[in-house]
Amino acid sequence: FSSDEDGSIAEYIWDFGDGTSLTNGKMPTHAYSSAGNYTVKLTVKDDKGAISAESTASVTVNAAEGQQYPVNSSIITNSTSFVGYHEVTADQLVSVFIKRGSPRVDWARRLAPVYIQYGKLFNLRADIAWAQMIHETGFLEYTGDVKPNQNNFCGLGATGGGVPGNSFATEELGVIAHYAHLAWYYFANHVNEYCNSKYDPRHFGSTHSKYTGDTTVGFLNGRWAPGATYTDKILQFANQIYGY
Repeated sequence: FSSDEDGSIAEYIWDFGDGTSLTNGKMPTHAYSSAGNYTVKLTVKDDKGAISAESTASVTVNAAEGQQYPVNSSIITNSTSFVGYHEVTADQLVSVFIKRGSPRVDWARRLAPVYIQYGKLFNLRADIAWAQMIHETGFLEYTGDVKPNQNNFCGLGATGGGVPGNSFATEELGVIAHYAHLAWYYFANHVNEYCNSKYDPRHFGSTHSKYTGDTTVGFLNGRWAPGATYTDKILQFANQIYGY
């Protein structure tokens, strides 16, 4: 327990190591969405505004024994619809990074639940959006014009020739922008409050000029990016999520 010799503790500030935090919980409980190793951090603030040194503890979360994961009964192809949420777990999304031996696994663990959350909200497939993120960012290693601190997970506004594209204040806003831009391609009208230029700076009008009603993954070829093979890597990574 924490104590304060010259006053009383006013706030307990927790960072659970998975992108979530809590203020004012003396003995909190927290549920992690994915198995893994996490560093929990605690600082306390007293009634005079003084802040303590940070205390840390390591937490290991194991996958539930016999846990059943959603399956994809058929291989994802260019004919697969991007529209219509498909159940997937954060562990499944992160598994592609783990199998690769990626140094960005912790970052992926933080992003995976956010991709699932907004995939449901936009009614778009989080597994395919995740695979597109992997393709666009090079497994979050950002070796191109876009840099890691931009929170740009889909190459938004990066048109080549050194143009870095758009930047977003938080990771969550970057994920929202990704889905909002996909929605612009795949839906005839705005599907929620995020479908506008405030969240997606390249959201020009309610419908993309090339909108046809085609909801397939292959529709992105020559539209999201030049060329007829843009989605090849996206399909590869999406299928790896399910062990194909």
